[in-house]
Amino acid sequence: MYGDDYSRPIWEFAFKNMLIPNKDWLITCDVTGLTRGHEMANDFRGRWGIDLSVRRYFLNKRLQVSLSANDIFHTRNQEWSIRAKDVVAYKYSNQDSRKIMLGITYSFNPQKSKYKGATAGEAESKRL
Repeated sequence: MYGDDYSRPIWEFAFKNMLIPNKDWLITCDVTGLTRGHEMANDFRGRWGIDLSVRRYFLNKRLQVSLSANDIFHTRNQEWSIRAKDVVAYKYSNQDSRKIMLGITYSFNPQKSKYKGATAGEAESKRL
């Protein structure tokens, strides 16, 4: 368009990791992002972020306490530009998307699964 090349694709990546050291702990570390690239006549800058969470279960998993942190390094800033002939628009958004969250969940009456049958496909495979 107007002699400029807008053919660089945007690649999205996500590395989602989960660690379960024992039955009462759950730890996650997620890295997500986008590479620099074009969408129509827009030129988007790359961005990425890291999220961490730790979850601990108590009282036979009836009580759950979780602590999580999002965008730890404050790297999910939005930056793009668009060019149309002699006009160029540019945006840089430095919103603070970092946050720390504490969650406490208690299940008063957890129900066990009452399913005692076989899988639906098992009967069919025996029939054949």
